[in-house]
Order: sequence, then C-alpha cells, then structure tokens
Amino acid sequence: MVLYDLFYFAKILYLGFVGLGLLIAFGVGSILLLILELRSRASYRFIVFSVAGAVSMGVMLWAMKNVFFGMQLVAGARDGTGIFLQILAGILGGLVFALLTRPKPPKLN
Repeated sequence: MVLYDLFYFAKILYLGFVGLGLLIAFGVGSILLLILELRSRASYRFIVFSVAGAVSMGVMLWAMKNVFFGMQLVAGARDGTGIFLQILAGILGGLVFALLTRPKPPKLN
C-alpha cells in the first residue's frame, strides 16, 4: 500500500495540492515582505516563509479532508503526530525556499 501511494497518489494528487498550496503561500509571503520592506533582512525571510509553509500544509490537509467527504487521503496525516510531521515538512520547505531565493549582495566595483 505504501509503494502504491508513493508511485500513484504522491505523483498525481498530493504533489499537486502541496505544490499549489506552497506556490500561493510563498507568493503571499513575498508580497508581505515587499509591503513591509523587509526583503533584505534574512531573519524575517526565514520566519515569513517558515510560517507560510506551515500554514500552507495545515490548510491543505484540512481542505483535502473537507473536500473528500471527511476522509483524510494522506494516510500519514490521520493522527496528530502525522499532521505535525506534515506541518514540520512545510516549515522545512519554507526554510529551503528562503535559502534558495535569498537576495544576492550588491557587487562592489
């Protein structure tokens, strides 16, 4: 069952939901940083994108459960520990996104 989920469910449904959720969350986080003029401060970027990743995963899991008739499709997120680990994955995704998209320092001539 786990192998089936990894090959079929993960590629089609889960990655689509996670990708869309993170795209929206990181977009909103970027806009928030621009509005607050905090884009250059690395510590704020890590905080904003970590929170955005966590909220995205939590909302995605909640929405999937409500859309699919009260059944949690992600087998690993059917209890509190699983939900926590999914949200932790969102936090780590936000940290990685903040690292990969950090602004480059200006070149001195």
